[in-house]
Amino acid sequence: MIDLPDIRRRELVIGMGLSAMLPWRMALAGSDSESAVSAQFSSERWVNHWFFKSRIQTHTRLPYAQRDTVAFKKWSQYMDELGVSVYTRHIKTEGENAWWKSSVGASVGTDVVQRLVKEASARGQHLIGYYRHIEDSWVESNKPDWLCRDANGKPVKSTRGLYTCLNSPYRDFLFQRFSEAIDIGVSGLYLDKDHMPPEGCWCKFCQDKFKSLGVGLFPRSADPRDQAWLLMNEMINESVGSFMSEARQRVHGIRADAVLIVSAGPVPMMVSRHLDFRTVAAADSSKTEFAAAGREPKVACSIRSGPIDGLSADIQQSFGFAAVRDGAGGRPAHVWIPKLRRRQDIQMAISGVVGSGCIANLDIEPATWDADRVDIAAAIADVRSLGNLMAQAQPAGDVAMVIPSGRPLDSRQDTERWLRRAYETYAQASLLRRPLRLLPEIELQSALAGSMSAFIVPDMGILSAPAKKTLSAVSQPRKVFVLDSTDTGVYVISGGTTRKTLAEVLPACQGLEVTGGAPELQVNFFNDMQGRPIVCISQPVAELGRLMKGRNPERRVKQAAPKSDVDQVRIGWLTNSFREGWFLLADGRKVSSSKSNGKSSAALALDKTVTAFSLK
Repeated sequence: MIDLPDIRRRELVIGMGLSAMLPWRMALAGSDSESAVSAQFSSERWVNHWFFKSRIQTHTRLPYAQRDTVAFKKWSQYMDELGVSVYTRHIKTEGENAWWKSSVGASVGTDVVQRLVKEASARGQHLIGYYRHIEDSWVESNKPDWLCRDANGKPVKSTRGLYTCLNSPYRDFLFQRFSEAIDIGVSGLYLDKDHMPPEGCWCKFCQDKFKSLGVGLFPRSADPRDQAWLLMNEMINESVGSFMSEARQRVHGIRADAVLIVSAGPVPMMVSRHLDFRTVAAADSSKTEFAAAGREPKVACSIRSGPIDGLSADIQQSFGFAAVRDGAGGRPAHVWIPKLRRRQDIQMAISGVVGSGCIANLDIEPATWDADRVDIAAAIADVRSLGNLMAQAQPAGDVAMVIPSGRPLDSRQDTERWLRRAYETYAQASLLRRPLRLLPEIELQSALAGSMSAFIVPDMGILSAPAKKTLSAVSQPRKVFVLDSTDTGVYVISGGTTRKTLAEVLPACQGLEVTGGAPELQVNFFNDMQGRPIVCISQPVAELGRLMKGRNPERRVKQAAPKSDVDQVRIGWLTNSFREGWFLLADGRKVSSSKSNGKSSAALALDKTVTAFSLK
């Protein structure tokens, strides 16, 4: 079993002035047995798990209607040919009936899922079942009161039907379906999309729950300026987090090594009030998408839409990967990679995702399988050594930047202020080539129980009152550094006057100094199972995000032979990118140390094109 936090009764205070009105909350700073258990501080709980050791996985979207096609019947064989042992495929695509004989709702009554599981097991594979949980046609016809409603009382449309409400009895309906699927033999469940309507739900169950809280009148419309709507939004976020926490426990109760993958929705964008890090922490792994962090949210619950002027898209995307990874205590996020068919593009995407400490989940289109299989097979073979090396890697670093677990600020100006400070701090750490973890408030208790030496706060005003209280109680030798709003790049020790630059606050990873290279390079630091450093240096990922949107023409990059001035550094993976750079992975086990001032240290220097590096 993966030992994760139970957050059903331990909720964050993330509202501004709302906490006193929400009696179900418990203070973040409270010491209770249900405080989040960060995998960074107890990594043995997950690093040896089959799911997290498989950093290169695949995904396909074969619906029940295609059950008689060759691809549907032979997909297990196809994955075997690729050397892929963990993959996700549909066991319920939209609102259709269950693919097996279910004890709740309607079902097709076939053994199709049993056959898929049997085929996977025979090949030593793990089949993760994509179960579309937000729509159900039987519920629409037989239990319309379970459907989500808009402010006018009408059912809320989703992309594949109508939303069902997790505060209704549909909650128990889903728990039964999940239990049946795990009993059949799927190795895990994949819950996609945003779980509840981002604008809110006005069904009778949500209204009754809201009324029971005694916090005032139910909102009349989806208006982020209305405090009642903000309270309803918070209630829904709590409902989603508690549902996922209980779903995980039920799944693990049937099969201890099963996994629950849950969509983080808009969380990586950092500007939406819908969903928060409670959903991220509740799952075994958070599902996100390659370009999710750079999208422009358009729904009413977003604090703003579009990018913030002057911020790097590369940093924004890298920040999003790190947020959903570190928001789950360092457990790798499950990153869906769609629309890629060329070998080079697939190499680059998988390298960037795995090099960020996440799981690359490559989407494969059955319709173009015959045309793409050679490129896909070659690309996966190319990156296999990288996947193997990162199989048990854990994020390194003992300094963390504290970020809110939800979106507590109402004004666009306040949102832009804290986001700009957070992104710029993260970008500066990347330029310094130093490890910096991201720490949502929900992980603060675990961080205090672990080995974190310092906390960086880009904007104290964004944090909840309990989080501020917790940080104010931090004692030596730990330190809390708050960004000086009048002097960008300078940090002041909380409660004191000592001023330091970020370079003085962030230590190198075990004495391994990385310097040079193009400013936009992404550098990530990890430890292997023996605690030795692994450094992943990759080209920016935003370029590929634009390619996925069809905005980047085919481009050929001149091949160049990698160079190394020393034999002690092993290049674990190389691939050329669109900017004629290289993805380099220097395995810390091969880096020689030299004595400097009595301390073991090493320096990794990169030239501007990242085609060579040397130890000095």
